Formats: sequence, C-alpha cells, structure tokens
Amino acid sequence: MSGFKQTGYDHAYFMPLSSLQGAIYTYTGNSGNGGSITKGSFSPAAWATSLTRYGYTPGEAGSGNTYLSSINGVGAGMLKDMGTTVVSSSRTFRKVQLLVPAVGVAGVAGTTPTEDYLTGYIELGLDGSCPTSSPQARVARV
Repeated sequence: MSGFKQTGYDHAYFMPLSSLQGAIYTYTGNSGNGGSITKGSFSPAAWATSLTRYGYTPGEAGSGNTYLSSINGVGAGMLKDMGTTVVSSSRTFRKVQLLVPAVGVAGVAGTTPTEDYLTGYIELGLDGSCPTSSPQARVARV
C-alpha cells in the first residue's frame, strides 16, 4: 500500500541560522460555519518571544525563559519537523517542536494548545525567494 509521506526521513529537523526569537508562531485555525467563517491567523508563540518562562507566572522565582537560548543563535538548538504545513496568504509555514539540549522534549501543556510542549510554526521560503522566511536550515536526522 502506498501513501503520502509528510516528513522526509533525510530532512526531519531545522537548525537556527540566527535568532528565531519572535519568528516562531502559533496558529489558530478557521472557525465557524456557513457565512460566518473566521479565517485562521498566526501570532508569535509566547514561549519564543517572552523573557518570562513559558508556563510560569511573571515574577515567579526562577521565571527566566531558558528556552530562548536554544533558538537565539546558529546551531543553538534543533527544531523537529512535526509534519504539518499551513499555507496562508501565499506564505508557507511548517509546524516544529523545540528539542531542548540534554532534555529533549520540554515545555508544558498550557492554556494555548497550539503551543503545548514548545511547538509552533516557522515560515519557509519558496526556492529561496521568500524574503520573509525565518532564518533556519533543514538538516538531516541527528
């Protein structure tokens, strides 16, 4: 039996080429029915933008965001390709999950399911022609 393969075996991860802070998004899908459909939208993922640690109350002891160091430099961390693509306004976004060095999967299940366990969407360029693409490169499995 044959089928579609969403995630290539040779290209299952992304690596930052510079800071991805603010360049990882959460996606809220379409909602409603009939003539009252609300279009899906993207907004910055809280865990990838905030200095406050994701899943903790601001001001809480030890609330510095330790995840930002994994996305703020060349090769700082790895983003696992989760196999989901969203095309919006002629722009292509790919769902990823941050793998924290020496820990692997981290984060929490929170009030925003689209960001649970450090997931989000990065924008991909189309044959290198998309000037708004986030700065990352596909890499082979590690």
